Amino acid sequence: MMMIKLIKLLCTKLIELNIFKSRDIGGNIDRITAKRYGQCATRLYLALFLSGLIILVFYTVIHPHTVIKNFNKPLFSDYNHIREIYGDELKCSCSKIASKYNQFVEIKSVLHPICGKEFVSEKWRMDLVSGLHPNLAAYGDRDYRRFLSAHLQYLQGLCQLSQKSVDNTINEYVTSLLVTVQLLSETDFQNQLNASIEHSRLNAPLLFSRCLFFIQNNFRANAFLSIYGTDFKFPIESQSYTGYLYAEPVIYDNGCSCEMSSNCTTQATFIETDSSKIISVLGMKMGCTPTESFLASTLECFYNQSCLDFIQQYTNYSNSLTPLSTTILSRFSQNTTITELIRHLFIEKWSTKINYSSYYEQCSPSLCSYISVENFDIIYSITVILSIQGGLTIVLKWLCPKLVQTGSKIYHFRKKRITSIHPKDSLAISSQVSTNRIIQNTTSVVTERPINLASQNNLIPHNRLFFKIVFVIIVLCMLGGIVMFSIYYTRQDLTTEVTMTDNLNTTIGTIISTSIGTSTESICQPKFDYIFINASCYYFDDVDAAIAVDVNADDKFDVIFYCPPEQTLNILLGKGNNGTFEKPNIYPFDNNALVSQILSGDVNNDSQIDLILVYRISSDDQSYFGILLGNGNGTFQIESMQSIATTGTPKKTLFVDLNNDKLLDIISANTGDNLQIIYGNDSETFLSPLTLHIGYDGGSEGLVIGDFNNDSYMDIAVLHERDLHIHVFFASVNRSVWLHKWFFTTIRTYDGTIVSGDFDSDNGTDIVFLTMYYEYFSKLYRYKNGTFHTDEHTFSTMEDQKSINLAVVGDLNSDSYLDITIIGKYSHLIYSLLGTRSEKFEIHQILDVDEYQHRTWIDIIDINHDGCPDIITLTRFADLYHQMLEIFFNTCVCYTR
Repeated sequence: MMMIKLIKLLCTKLIELNIFKSRDIGGNIDRITAKRYGQCATRLYLALFLSGLIILVFYTVIHPHTVIKNFNKPLFSDYNHIREIYGDELKCSCSKIASKYNQFVEIKSVLHPICGKEFVSEKWRMDLVSGLHPNLAAYGDRDYRRFLSAHLQYLQGLCQLSQKSVDNTINEYVTSLLVTVQLLSETDFQNQLNASIEHSRLNAPLLFSRCLFFIQNNFRANAFLSIYGTDFKFPIESQSYTGYLYAEPVIYDNGCSCEMSSNCTTQATFIETDSSKIISVLGMKMGCTPTESFLASTLECFYNQSCLDFIQQYTNYSNSLTPLSTTILSRFSQNTTITELIRHLFIEKWSTKINYSSYYEQCSPSLCSYISVENFDIIYSITVILSIQGGLTIVLKWLCPKLVQTGSKIYHFRKKRITSIHPKDSLAISSQVSTNRIIQNTTSVVTERPINLASQNNLIPHNRLFFKIVFVIIVLCMLGGIVMFSIYYTRQDLTTEVTMTDNLNTTIGTIISTSIGTSTESICQPKFDYIFINASCYYFDDVDAAIAVDVNADDKFDVIFYCPPEQTLNILLGKGNNGTFEKPNIYPFDNNALVSQILSGDVNNDSQIDLILVYRISSDDQSYFGILLGNGNGTFQIESMQSIATTGTPKKTLFVDLNNDKLLDIISANTGDNLQIIYGNDSETFLSPLTLHIGYDGGSEGLVIGDFNNDSYMDIAVLHERDLHIHVFFASVNRSVWLHKWFFTTIRTYDGTIVSGDFDSDNGTDIVFLTMYYEYFSKLYRYKNGTFHTDEHTFSTMEDQKSINLAVVGDLNSDSYLDITIIGKYSHLIYSLLGTRSEKFEIHQILDVDEYQHRTWIDIIDINHDGCPDIITLTRFADLYHQMLEIFFNTCVCYTR
């Protein structure tokens, strides 16, 4: 009530003061009318001013504003103080974004105590074995003295190689660069470095383990005989044989034969000469080979004085042997096998020192900023209100008189129209007007007085009405401000609640649509129009080196293939979108060369298509990659072809930008046991090949790339045809180190292959393994949580398909699910495995002809540029000796839905 009285008093004084004078209303209006107009304008001014001011106050209070505080080149002590105040909101820009780790990190390793004792010294080993018989065959087959020297030498080498591997890992880490644009907080810095150091520590044993694995498998695959005669024996009677010498495998514990496995072992023992006394050597094993048996052994004997005394006794060693101390704490127990120690590179612990102040000096932040959003600041609010209310006053002071004057004119205009509408009162009105004129003419003073009295009498009710209107407006403004203030502070909670509700509704809708789609899913089966074209290659055998690409930039697909009998490279330039081609351009190739694959890409970044030919020279039994630079018009620089020799015979090859440097690289899976990566160079050349081991005595039946673990780096997957494993190489940041993982696919198969793509629509690349053994089946592998998970799907038997020869991926029916088109060897049928929402495949037969056909190449491209992918193959019919191009034009029946 007191506030209302104050507002009324203020308004009364302002009205009495009449801030709008006659000059504001207009000079041609009489004084009384001008005064009345001024009162109305003042009231309107007060109402609008108070309403605008209240709205402005509420808006200023609830509207957040940004406050930025800058600190130029703070010292480390100042930074710590500022950090305590502002926390993670403080951002600092580094003036030096890259620094080597060794400038703020120190790493040291501690190996197992055995690697620091005399047991791994060369002098001690030589002194120990000097007391043994020079011919170890003098000892029994199961006498440990046959193995002792080899075991000690192997232990010595393992410790040395482990220390070297650890030192190399540490040196590689500390000399690499830490790149940070903004200064990391001490917690984030510690966490990031600890994570990277842990990653390096875990990766340290990989190279050593791979090297050891290679050596072991090399010995196993070549079936080398041990010089100690511990894996095979030559019976005395076999020496009388001619032609060959028969060897018998040695049998160890549990009937384990060295013929079947090199891991057979038994307890190591000392056997006294001319005695049946046997002394067991604690923790030591003997077996087919010294290396395999030592890997199965433990170091228990080196902790036991009695065991060392036996070694000293049976080797005639004069000096005493001191065992390893059992009081020194170790992460490895005494009965830990050598194999387990190798997996950890004999590392007891890593000692790491991280200096954050040194990192701060390397970063040397030039500017630190703190940005905050404040909801209410009294000084800021008062400043904004005072700065804006002046402008509001000026605008309203100019606007209000104009509005009152305009309103008055409208009011009088409408009043005149209403007067003219009632003619029945015209006599009275005329009489009144005449009387008024008479009165005005006789006594003008008397005429003015009743008008002023009426104005004064009407002023009180008008003032009351005005105060009521002002009070209502103020109350409404206050209510509006309160509502806006409440909405502002609750909108975050409302937004979160709405988001959760939407997610819940989306999840429920997905579940409902999935359950409905599973039962009512209908797959559109694509239709094709079939034509074939003579490829002008007269040949009895297979031609599998072909590619479809636009080599002359005319927006038409061209076909390039190699014709073996003529040893020519044939180029068919497309001349229309209907599958027609120009007369082939034929280029002679090396007389002794056999091209097995053709790849395309821009080698020298001149926006022209170049070719990579994978070929083999029969005369020197050597394979090469031939690089043909394109001229942009469908011709190539065959005379100046660059050739790169390979190790092994490439079976599957890819030509892609593997390391995102805008230079194409060569990836080749050979028929031997390796995978080669040849990175492109800026000078239109290629670097030395990087070789990755994929297995033994086999080759690749499939080579694909993709980001299988969603780390934005392209990985490589290879199917090994002999061991039926899929070998996956995960890329690292610098692409020089590849993490090798493999997993088994199936027991038996006929010509399996793999393809890659996002088959389950989870924005990740999957691997699909396709094969046949009595029935066809596929296995979809997706990488999650550090391993590959599989989903197997068995198909019904496909007619006339004995094996899967070729497979290519593409969406044939426009349902956003990838399909796989497959071709079997010596089959006249083509099938597509249509992808579905349920991550299964539906078989669809594309071609059904009675003629025998053998297809050696297939691709999916939009030949006629109608937006629907077509299928093109290279084929040889049974009764023809010419190679034919088959084109299956997609009729787009699934694209019109």
